[in-house]
Amino acid sequence: MKKIARILIATVLASCIVTKTYAQIDCIVGNPDCDEAHEEFMSGGFTYKFEVEGQRDIITMETIMHVCKVYVTSNGGNYSGDITIPAEVQVPLRDKEGNTTGYTTAKVTGIGSCAFDGCKELTSVTIPEGIESIGIWAFRGCTKLEEVNVPSSITYLGDAVFSGCTALERLTMGIDFDKIFKGFTSLKEVILEGRVTEIAWNAFEGCTALETIKIPEDVKAIGAYAFKNCSSLKEIDIPPHVTEIRENTFYNCTGLQSVSIGKGVQSIGHHAFYNCSSLGSIDIPDNVETLGSNLFEGCATLATVNFGDGVKAIPNNCFKGCTSLSSVSIGDGAESIEEYAFKNCSALSELKLPKSVKQVGYESFSGCTGMTTIDLGEIETIGDKAFSDCQSIVAVMLPHSLKEVGSGAFSGCNSIATVTTHCETVGSYCFSSLPSIKHVAISTGTKNIGSKAFSNCTGITHLTLGNDLTSIGGSAFFGCNGIKQIDIPYSVEQIGANAFAGCQALEEVVIGNGDKHISSSAFKDCEKLHTVTLNCDSIGRWFSDKNTIAELKLGTDVSIISKNAFYGCSSLTDVYTSATTPPVLDASAFSSSTYEQATLHVHAGTVEAYATAENWKRFFNISEDNTDSIEELQQEEPIHSGIYDLNGRKIQQPSKGIYIIGGRKVIVR
Repeated sequence: MKKIARILIATVLASCIVTKTYAQIDCIVGNPDCDEAHEEFMSGGFTYKFEVEGQRDIITMETIMHVCKVYVTSNGGNYSGDITIPAEVQVPLRDKEGNTTGYTTAKVTGIGSCAFDGCKELTSVTIPEGIESIGIWAFRGCTKLEEVNVPSSITYLGDAVFSGCTALERLTMGIDFDKIFKGFTSLKEVILEGRVTEIAWNAFEGCTALETIKIPEDVKAIGAYAFKNCSSLKEIDIPPHVTEIRENTFYNCTGLQSVSIGKGVQSIGHHAFYNCSSLGSIDIPDNVETLGSNLFEGCATLATVNFGDGVKAIPNNCFKGCTSLSSVSIGDGAESIEEYAFKNCSALSELKLPKSVKQVGYESFSGCTGMTTIDLGEIETIGDKAFSDCQSIVAVMLPHSLKEVGSGAFSGCNSIATVTTHCETVGSYCFSSLPSIKHVAISTGTKNIGSKAFSNCTGITHLTLGNDLTSIGGSAFFGCNGIKQIDIPYSVEQIGANAFAGCQALEEVVIGNGDKHISSSAFKDCEKLHTVTLNCDSIGRWFSDKNTIAELKLGTDVSIISKNAFYGCSSLTDVYTSATTPPVLDASAFSSSTYEQATLHVHAGTVEAYATAENWKRFFNISEDNTDSIEELQQEEPIHSGIYDLNGRKIQQPSKGIYIIGGRKVIVR
């Protein structure tokens, strides 16, 4: 049975002696003393404001009493049980002599400040429509209060109205409110209705027991931190009139499983769904244009994400640490993926970028250990370490649109077997220390290979350098000791220090014509290098210390051989030259032992010219080359090395004719 409530009612007409009732309170009214339409009544140290509607008259039997507004006031903390506040009360009327002449109805329009303060035995309050105000601390310390319904008629809600209501589980609100429910750890259910148009900042922050909340369609704004740390909240529907989800709105809502984003939302603030570790999927509709940083970071069970076409950029740290994320669909409006966006998304197996994406940032996909395939679309820039430690990627194709690949972009991708590039620049350390790479094709469009780009890729066995390549950076292929043969095309102008140093399996180097700037250490410690073919205009000290070289082949474009060019090549046995006019040869270009031991092979009919030319004549053995010695390439015979014309120019697709392939003259029919 519902407990009988004891309620104090204050009016400007009189002091009321209150009797026990469920909903209606009878008052014995004394003589009125109202000098002003608005006056303040003091009780227990708190001020209660009362209003009188209508004019002030001497009450007589013949006069109809004007309607007054009535407030519920404090009863010294004695309210208990289940309270139903009446919508109106009956007030007796008295004449000048104090005789009761009848009754009038007075509306209950307010709950005064501290009215229920300290009522520790109060379990529920029913507040009727018509109540216009609830004063400050009205329900403070009501530790057993479990349920409250705040009607839409409320126009004023005081501060800390429900402070200390530690048992409050169910709440119905009909008006806008601020953070008065922040930290209510017992609150389980919230229904918003009536005139609610906004959920304020911090409104329900820390309500760890909150499981469900009904947000009406008229709500236009949800404030920052509104549901932060609501760890039991399971589902949320963002209504259509909300245009923005503010920062940290659902931060650390670890129980949130389902989110529906309304058609009016245009932006979602940073950390809005941070560490929502039970969220399984999310659809970002087309109307959303802007996303904040760290948006879904730490959402450990998030498996599927679909972006609409409105999103322009996937922000930094957006999905960082989403270890269950396996499927991502990026809309056609996206232009960039910012730094750390998908870092450590270890379940993501496939990436397909739409043509609209032009940039992926620093470590944007770093640590995506399950990623096996990537389609880079028409991307233009890959940031430093963008795909670092993606240990399952097998093949990489860098498209023609790509202008720059950052440092260490694919470092730690230990399963990559094939690399094909069309981009303008392959960044430093881009594929460094990846022993799984076997095939590298630097194709048309690539102009620069950065320092250490492929350093210590010990598994490379096939290397193709395209005709657009102009520079090879320092240590670019350092320690690639699986490479046996290298064809440097005529387009290459510069080879940096240690570019091919330590390539211990390298046996043959072919360098095409043109002006070259090659570091003297470019081929340092290539211990098996025995054949070098050069067709450069001017030859420097590039191979001066290579005592393993046995064969040296000089093309028709060679005009100058500089001082000490091959001085240390003590193992030279054969020097071939195709130039009909002997190039300018420095006296110290070869050592004395080379002049004495090696055979100089010259073009037919040029023996006399070389035998009399300055310094060439120092060769003891000069032999005429048989130009008719041309091998025929069998149709089924594969071509693994570069193809050059008789002038040393690299050829991609040979037609019929005679070419130099692997140091041999070959006829292609």
